[in-house]
Amino acid sequence: MVRFTIEGTPITVAYGYDEGLSDYFLSVYDKRLEIKDDGGGSYFDLHTGKIGFGMRVSIETIRVYLARYGVPKKKIQELFSGKYSEKNQKLQENQKEFSIPKSGIICNKSGCNQDWINHKLICDALPYPVKSQSQQSVYGIYLPEDNDKPIFVSVSFKMVYDKEDNTHYQRLDKESFLGKDAFTSSSVMARNPLNPQRVMQNMLVISYRDHFLKDGKSKTNKTVYNMTKGKLLHDWRGPILVTKAEGLNIIDFHNYIDIDSSDFSDLFDFFLSYG
Repeated sequence: MVRFTIEGTPITVAYGYDEGLSDYFLSVYDKRLEIKDDGGGSYFDLHTGKIGFGMRVSIETIRVYLARYGVPKKKIQELFSGKYSEKNQKLQENQKEFSIPKSGIICNKSGCNQDWINHKLICDALPYPVKSQSQQSVYGIYLPEDNDKPIFVSVSFKMVYDKEDNTHYQRLDKESFLGKDAFTSSSVMARNPLNPQRVMQNMLVISYRDHFLKDGKSKTNKTVYNMTKGKLLHDWRGPILVTKAEGLNIIDFHNYIDIDSSDFSDLFDFFLSYG
């Protein structure tokens, strides 16, 4: 968590970012409203995350109130730049120990030594894209049918409430990658059949057009063909989107998380073994 304070009289403003809980937050303390017995009644609180004090609001709303309560424009831009996310904090830590490939993606040192041939493909891919501040999203890997290399992408999602199960789940925007008019299917990878020693902590979800062999428009996926050097066992056609689901329950999963370069070896083995 990162927290900043603007001290003032009678108003003090605190704001910052607490990933996974309150996310972006704003707390305004007004001494004039203080109840002397316990200090209560003196706060105005906003947050954008699942848990937090006060009212949950949109990112656009909290940006407006940050400006209203005197947070400098430059500080607001810095806060929403993604600089303080856990992923970027980890990248900054890794930069002290490992070199940075030209893509800007931090490679896992041991992973590179073990899987350099296929790992190099993802290192040469585009860097992680900037996530939209107006939409919730996770990182995925996009395998275009007419490209030579995989691409890191930001996949937006909406939270949907299921009345029957009384739970919320993430509905990913797969259509933007697989086609607006396409019916989609997915294969879930919870273990690596070619390398059982690689214990997976989370699942890879490989999504594709449902009838790509028969739809008459899906072409052989060049990205998969190049990744496997033509050794794939299945005639993969059309675009493919790969995302990561939290946990290993292949029947009931609702929470997607960011995919990263360390998942690429499992994905590579999936295409070598599926068929």
